[in-house]
Amino acid sequence: MSGCVSARCCARPNLPGSARRLKRWPCSGAYTMSEAEREPPNGIRRRAVLNVAAHAALFLAAVALYTLTLNGDVQPADSGELQIAAVTLGIAHPPGYPLFTMLGWLLAQAPMGSPYARVSLLSVVASAITLVLVSLTVQRALAVKTGGQGSRKTGDANLTPSVCLQVSSPSGLLISPSRLIAGLLAALALGGSTTFWAQATTTNIRSLTALFTALMLYASARSDATGRASSLALFAAAFGLGVGHHISLVFAGAVLGAHVLYTTWRADRRGFWRATAGALAIFAATQLVWLYLPIRDAAGARFAPGNLTTLDGLLFHIFARGFAGDMLAWAAPEFLFDRLALLPTLLNFQFSAPVLVGMAFAALAMLWRRRVLGAVWLSACAAHLFITITYRAPQTVEYAMPCWVILSAVLGVGLGKLAERPAPLRSASQGRNTIETSLAFLRFRSRAALLRALARALLLAVIAFAGRDAAQRWPSFVYLGRDRSVRAAAEAVLQGAQPSSVILSQWHQVTPMWALQDIEGLRRDVRVEYVFPRGAQPYAETFAQQAAQRAQSQTVYVTSLFARELAGEGLQAMPLRDRPAWRVARRFDPPAESDGELFDGRIAVIGPAYLDGRIVEVGQSVMLDVGWRLHAAPQLGDSITVRILRRDGRLAANADLRLPADARAGDHAMQRVALGVPLDLSPGSYDILMGAYRLAEGGFVQYRDRRGAEFVSVATLIVAPASLPPATQHPLGSADGPTTQQPRLIGVDYDSGIAGQCRVWTHWRLGRSAAEVALGDAAGQPLATPRMLSAATATDRAQYLSLAFDIPPTREIRVLPFDLRLADACDSQRYVPFADQMALVGASVHGDAALKVDLHWLALRPLVNDYIISARVEGDGWYRAHDGVPALGALPTLKWIRGSRVMDRHPFELGDGLGALRVGVVVYDSATRLPLPLLDERYENGVSIVGP
Repeated sequence: MSGCVSARCCARPNLPGSARRLKRWPCSGAYTMSEAEREPPNGIRRRAVLNVAAHAALFLAAVALYTLTLNGDVQPADSGELQIAAVTLGIAHPPGYPLFTMLGWLLAQAPMGSPYARVSLLSVVASAITLVLVSLTVQRALAVKTGGQGSRKTGDANLTPSVCLQVSSPSGLLISPSRLIAGLLAALALGGSTTFWAQATTTNIRSLTALFTALMLYASARSDATGRASSLALFAAAFGLGVGHHISLVFAGAVLGAHVLYTTWRADRRGFWRATAGALAIFAATQLVWLYLPIRDAAGARFAPGNLTTLDGLLFHIFARGFAGDMLAWAAPEFLFDRLALLPTLLNFQFSAPVLVGMAFAALAMLWRRRVLGAVWLSACAAHLFITITYRAPQTVEYAMPCWVILSAVLGVGLGKLAERPAPLRSASQGRNTIETSLAFLRFRSRAALLRALARALLLAVIAFAGRDAAQRWPSFVYLGRDRSVRAAAEAVLQGAQPSSVILSQWHQVTPMWALQDIEGLRRDVRVEYVFPRGAQPYAETFAQQAAQRAQSQTVYVTSLFARELAGEGLQAMPLRDRPAWRVARRFDPPAESDGELFDGRIAVIGPAYLDGRIVEVGQSVMLDVGWRLHAAPQLGDSITVRILRRDGRLAANADLRLPADARAGDHAMQRVALGVPLDLSPGSYDILMGAYRLAEGGFVQYRDRRGAEFVSVATLIVAPASLPPATQHPLGSADGPTTQQPRLIGVDYDSGIAGQCRVWTHWRLGRSAAEVALGDAAGQPLATPRMLSAATATDRAQYLSLAFDIPPTREIRVLPFDLRLADACDSQRYVPFADQMALVGASVHGDAALKVDLHWLALRPLVNDYIISARVEGDGWYRAHDGVPALGALPTLKWIRGSRVMDRHPFELGDGLGALRVGVVVYDSATRLPLPLLDERYENGVSIVGP
């Protein structure tokens, strides 16, 4: 029955759910019964069952998704340390993470899989629960449609004082289809986002951080809907466990907690203080988790600092006072604006543009329809994001995990609120049977129906885009789940070390070696040491000094090559053959191969014979250990070269080493270099050639060996097509599906970095047959020399190859003979590939005295190495360099997946009047310090950008 009831007091005995508690309803107008109130009990039960089933399916689907993409092996950096701490009940770095450690230890006892996978399963389960909580939070926040905060006089939670009393649906906690869909949308957007998925499939503490954030949000929404004291108790438990896990949750938690306290007080002033006392007791109980630290410290647990049994030592560890100087370090105005400029990059890294547009509409809708709750949630997000973005530490994108949880909940609530906008309630005046009133009412209903239809269309569109984003990220996380490069590197270094030797390493490399020693018992006769930073001293100097101290009495290996600083300590570095490490000592004996082929009768070259016959893919960076030995006095400018030539004799890849100016007869050296295999190199066998030459004015003098040859072959590489499709700015076709007879063009990119020339990169899925490819203009006239695209070398799996064409800048480019029209090239577009890892796709230089260099990167594949990006500014007689983790440390390359786009800012304080500038860009590995090869031979001397 639907209608208006006018009375001073009306009974509502037949209302389901929470509304049954309201025996008498003070009215000053009329009430319109909602559709949910008229629903029979059987329908209510069916919806309840559907909701439970939907969330059970959500949980199981999330567990399946993250388990299928789980990296269940040893992991680097913090993840490796956390694996050790969980398996051995150790003490991790501050604040110690006792809750994670104990939960991880419990899972590690399960009789299934490796211990690494069992500990990582905690992330899977925590992430799946988080998604369920986010969906339930959205539904709970949508339950109260109007008012719902209660009367200050009566304390009744579901009363809204007004001229015409409006009561939220008494079945407000029942789930309508639109609420269920809105909740699942929030879960889909969060679960498929880049960082959340990455954390769900590795060993980390962020998944629990997200879980406790979601639980606090749920308590906030529940308190806002009902005002029950139990919501305050639930929040106290979530907040206590959250700060007991990671103290950074105190900022968002303080905002949410104030809201929960207010809504509890407003709903029931008389019981508020009792509820608050109970909540404080619950919070205090959750803090008992910290007792784990002194107990395990006293037991001498792994990584125990030894001072946690004292109050000062315990508090120092819990509050991470050693990192106190990092808090708000970037809050000063000279840093803050550069940090705030990263916000679009951080958001785009998580969510695609259509999902972000949906979030913007949702935030506005929530502030409109649920003003208080929307303001509270967005304030909590802003507070945490400000603390995160001003914190001086890398991985800002992970520290901001609570923000991604909150924004996903806002997305669901805002769009859900629009999609189920309630029909207007008829007042007493509307009940008059007049034509004007009826027509106005119909017009209002029509407009409301149109708005609801548009909102539902937006809701479905965002769901479609969120699903598409998850599908596009799936291949990257499958690849990362199967990656075993961390284990391979750690095992190789440990197995290559001599007994009783010491290995010095950075944090990223040291923890997996510790894990293999502690958990698997591998090479415990070798000591692995982490080189701690020492205050303001440059880390490279600290590393070299520690190496020099250890080298006095032990055999020393290093996994990071700070060549200049090691030389300053009088140390030489010898690469450990085919392993990511170097041995350091005062002097090494000449290698056995140093009596090989002589060039100019003086210079013997030493090549990587161990690489002979190795298979590499196009785009890969190949590490070569090459060297020289002087049999006679050197000449100024003596150098050696290693290179690969194309079939037609053109240079495909090369690296040059210049002999030291103070070298003498008998000196020798080995050095590791990186050669990049071009993206367009035809599959087949290629010789690695070595030679020697001398730099001379205006050129060089090529040396010859005793047979008169300029080069000698030292090894052979087998080049194969790429097994992963390259990321592209202009996708043209699917890279999936079976191998066809003809090749398929899957994308195109343009580089206009050289004036008067446009390089067109065409990306192909190879077919069973080879094909000749050319570029033509609109009339079909060729613009560049045709090139041969090889056939796939294996038809049972996808293979990819790129072809580059240099043409004059033009429009309406066609691919011949396929008659495919390419997207028009933009004069400012860039595409400079650095190996098969990343491509520079844009650059800008702005400012004067405070110069900003903004580099825009595209990840070509999921990255498993930590790279440093160096921007180098040169002028008339001066030089500056800014090296760092991308995006001012916010987005390490280890977090990038295929297709990730990152704006990387490099600030310079140069002063005035410096004239014309030239900006160079170099990318190098943070551990090996080896540069990432450029795969564009036009930039042999480095890619550069013209400054203002």
